[in-house]
This record gives sequence, structure tokens and C-alpha cells, in this order.
Amino acid sequence: MTYDAHSNFSLPMEAGLFLTCSTLIPLALFGFFANAITTFVVIRSSKLRSTFNCLIASLCVSDLISAIISPLNIYRRTWGYYNWEWSDFLCKMFWSIDTWTSYATSVHIFCFATLRFISVQWPIIYRRNKYSRACIYISVMWAVSFVAGFIPSCIWFKARPRPPLPLEKGPSCHLDTKWKDEFNIYTWVVYSIFFYLAMILIIVLSIMTIVKVKLSGKATKEIRQRGNENDRNNARREKKIILQLSLIVSSFLLGYIPRGIFHNTSIPPGPDIYGNWWFEFVTYLLLRISECLDPIFYNLGSRKIRLETTALLKGIWLKVCALKKRIVSSTGHAQNSV
Repeated sequence: MTYDAHSNFSLPMEAGLFLTCSTLIPLALFGFFANAITTFVVIRSSKLRSTFNCLIASLCVSDLISAIISPLNIYRRTWGYYNWEWSDFLCKMFWSIDTWTSYATSVHIFCFATLRFISVQWPIIYRRNKYSRACIYISVMWAVSFVAGFIPSCIWFKARPRPPLPLEKGPSCHLDTKWKDEFNIYTWVVYSIFFYLAMILIIVLSIMTIVKVKLSGKATKEIRQRGNENDRNNARREKKIILQLSLIVSSFLLGYIPRGIFHNTSIPPGPDIYGNWWFEFVTYLLLRISECLDPIFYNLGSRKIRLETTALLKGIWLKVCALKKRIVSSTGHAQNSV
């Protein structure tokens, strides 16, 4: 246990350092490489040029950015908890980018669920959505999320030394208390839209999509009797829709339900600072797990993405093995010449 004379409470920094580093660092590394690989695969392959895959690539970019700024969160929770020394700019960037990517992810998942429902309910209308139009939608979602999340956070959060007063016992890189009233209003309005309303609509749209697919699947026996290959392909496609949608939505809810609760109840921090610290740790842990699960679920839900990812990883492995053989061979020749 370590004690900060300015905080009037004991924080188990030894345990906190171990838990934070042993969990968030591996998750950040895995999230970075997994999302980077999936993004590269989707962008590189012409076979994966579709509206849904465009959304998936953009979601991977959001998770990739979150993984990149994870070191700032780790520092904020450990060595920089009492005194943030990495400049006020980096403190603002952490909160701004973190909020921006969270909003972007929420809007992307809502768009994904909406398009999934349209694709099964009104397939003709869905086919009118071209790849270029999907890119425009994504650009607008990132822009709206930037205005709603990045800009306010950049203004309201800052790094400041923790004062000796017990009234301000939160982390050093945190909400500037002079914006407390504005932030409380912002939380209940904007968070409710981007998190709670989005979650409700995502769940409703997902249920409606699954029900529609299930109702369509009642004709499966009749389809098989007819022996029409196109109809059988449609039946398989509908099963994949349920799998992919269920995995993506489940991962989103796992990470963002706790996050929404935390932002509504613990910023600014309440009197139980010790409890807030652990609540924030669990919240970010679940969020990072969600971001690591996303690329796995994208590959499980799409055979095409899975095949392209497997081919890429296999190619990288073969190149590494070939390089290793050349190194061993050159080392052997050098020893023989000596």
C-alpha cells in the first residue's frame, strides 16, 4: 500500500500497477495487431469491397486508435495518477480521442445493425447502396463523432496537480472542475444519445433482423426439396447474418454498457475514490476485451475475411521461416570459413 499525503485516502498502487500492466498492456498489443491486420486485409482485397466490410474496416480503425492511446490510459491509472507529467496536451488528447472513438464505434454499430435490417427486409433498397456511398456515410459518422466527442473533451479535460483539498481527489488528468455543471448536462444529453439510445436501437434492430431471418428460414425444407442452389445459398447467407450480427452486437454491449454507466456516475469522481478507481479499471478492461474480440468476431462471422486473413498470416509465416533459414545458412557459412 502506498499513501499520497495530498489525497487523504490509501490507494493500493502496487496491486494497481500489477493488474493494470499485466492486463491492459497485453490487450493493447493484441488489439493493435489484430485490428491492424483485419483493416489491412479488408482494404487490400478487392474481393472484400462491400458496404458491410467497409464498415468493419472503419470499426477496426476505431479500435486500432484506441489501442494506440492505451499507454496514456495506463500511465493515467498508475504512475501519472497523482501527478500527470506527460504534458497537458497529451492529457487532452487521451480524453478527446477516447471519447471520439467511442462515439464513432457506437454510431458504426448502429449503422451496421440498420443496414443489416434493411438488407433482409428490403433487399432491393439495400442493393442501391454502393461502396462509394458507404464511404461517404462513414466519413460523416467520423465527423459527427469528432464534433460531439473530441472538441468538448479537448476543452473540458486537463492535467493539473492534485490539490491538498479532499474535494478534488480524482486522477491528475481528469475533468476540469470549473466545467462540472456543463459536463453534467452534456453527459445526460449527449451520452444518452450516443450510448443509451444507440444501444436500445441496436438491440431492437438486431432482434427485428433475427426474427425476419428466422421467419424466412421456415421455408428451408421447401427450399431443399426444390433443390435450387440459389435458394440454398440464400439460406446459408441468412444464417451467417445472424451469426455476424449477434457477435458484433454482443461485443459492443460488453464494452460499452459499463463505459456508459461509468461516465454517467463517476465523472466527476464521487466520494468513494477507491471504489471509483476499481470501477474505472473494470470498465476499461471490458472495453479493451471488447476491442480485442471485434477482429476475431469479424473473421468468425465472414468466411471471406477469414480466408484472406489466413492467407496473409500464412504468407507472413512462410517469409519469416525463409528469412530464418537464410540467417542460419549464412551463419553456418561464416563459421565454416573461420
